Amino acid sequence: MQEHHIPHWAALALAGLLAACAAPAPAAPPTPAVQDISLVALDIYWDQDVIEAQANQPLRLTLRNDGALDHNFEILELDISVLLSPGESEVVEFVVGRNGIFSYLCSIPGHDEAGMLGELVISDQ
Repeated sequence: MQEHHIPHWAALALAGLLAACAAPAPAAPPTPAVQDISLVALDIYWDQDVIEAQANQPLRLTLRNDGALDHNFEILELDISVLLSPGESEVVEFVVGRNGIFSYLCSIPGHDEAGMLGELVISDQ
């Protein structure tokens, strides 16, 4: 039986190729943590008039109506609209992919004029 010898340089090159093939894929960027926000509707105002969040961060907005009247949470630019009867709550999850100031309001006639509005401020920070 005849022995075959691989040149030293070829063995090193082959070992390098095998190591490169076995290297783990680069890690995906970490997913940003969900920001939990609570917003309570009262008669006739929201408990917060400014909400701050980061662009591209998942938001979990818990809306609750502690008032005696129906209230509707709306952000027209983001196509979000949630109607809440007294005592109801609802969770809305969304991501805003750009910086900006997005107005939210209660769209029940007369409620926004009475001051039931606020701003969602999205920034890189």
